[in-house]
Amino acid sequence: TNHSVPFIAPKWANRYTKQDFAHRIDFTNGEKWTQDNFWWMELGGLGDTIRDTEQLRDELIKMAYGVWDFIKNSGEVSAQNWELEWVGFLPGKRESRCYEGEYLLCQQDLRSGRQFEDAIAYGGWTMDNHDPAGFYADGEPTKWNPVHSPYTIPYRCIYSKNIDNLMFAGRNISATHVANSSTRVMATCGLLGHAVGSAAALALQHQVLPKQLSPALVKQLQQDLMQDDVFLPNCKKQLPKPMQTASICAPNAAVLVDGIERGQEHLWVGDLGAEIRINLQQKTNIDTIRIVLGSDLNRTCWDSQKWYVKSYPMVCNRFLDDQPLTVPKTLLKEFEIWIDEGEGEWKLFYHEKNNYQCLWTLSLKQAIKAVKFVPTRTWGDERARIFSIELL
Repeated sequence: TNHSVPFIAPKWANRYTKQDFAHRIDFTNGEKWTQDNFWWMELGGLGDTIRDTEQLRDELIKMAYGVWDFIKNSGEVSAQNWELEWVGFLPGKRESRCYEGEYLLCQQDLRSGRQFEDAIAYGGWTMDNHDPAGFYADGEPTKWNPVHSPYTIPYRCIYSKNIDNLMFAGRNISATHVANSSTRVMATCGLLGHAVGSAAALALQHQVLPKQLSPALVKQLQQDLMQDDVFLPNCKKQLPKPMQTASICAPNAAVLVDGIERGQEHLWVGDLGAEIRINLQQKTNIDTIRIVLGSDLNRTCWDSQKWYVKSYPMVCNRFLDDQPLTVPKTLLKEFEIWIDEGEGEWKLFYHEKNNYQCLWTLSLKQAIKAVKFVPTRTWGDERARIFSIELL
């Protein structure tokens, strides 16, 4: 804030001294604590996180208010103008139950960056193996073990080895304790959830159990995931049938149909107002137009003091003059889709004026001879960036 804010701790809050924050708060620079998301406020590794869950929750709440009391009132940290806005009352469980699948993902797989044939998700976070004592550990609260990023996670890790019709995603997949210290991060958990949902739908469609998906169906699962704009390392998306004989008229058009929808080398970059034409060999019934746009997935945000980088979209620490998180400048905001129904005449079929998605689909459901895509405006960048345009 722009003014001093007092904080009076509840009587039940824990009380801490400077010695309690060894290896956790860097007191050599009074402002560096603002980099933290307080991940080290942690308990449970020495107990039973299922049986003792409510006791641990109560203790963590006492800890949270005690840590803030120290930051605000100890005089060791410069925090006069900081205000506590919100405290969560549902602790995040880093690890509890884990199930055993047909394959147990291990530390060596992550270190080597093993690429599995049946990959359905990927990870890249360092294996950070937290001390079981959590906040009350005497030494460093975690040990960082490197991974080869990205590594892949196989389908065999998300269904049970010995319980029919059981699948799992998130922090309970078939992985060792050390491997789980990387796969458990939320972005990877989200990918695993997407994979389980898609696999369950495919198993239901073919009336088989999850463990009975054939290699061919697992390949189909990978294609389904990539169709949903999931990135799978070393996997290439197959061209839909209408695109296999189509021709694309645009500079460097080959990157639009190379089957890889990540990485600068697979990104079409062109002028606003430029035309990308897809010509079909003959008039063809097209169900859907699918477009993957460049959304600057690697962007970072500097805080107002310009001395460290925050990752998007973490908002646990909010600076007074921070700019709000906005749609990436590289993303297309406006574009037009024109169609030729076979008479050699272009008709405006659709005009998008407020796009904010990187994966964009439009139902067409008619016979056409050609499509013309015209990018007209971004959210701030001077050029258009597109990974893929497909007719399905």
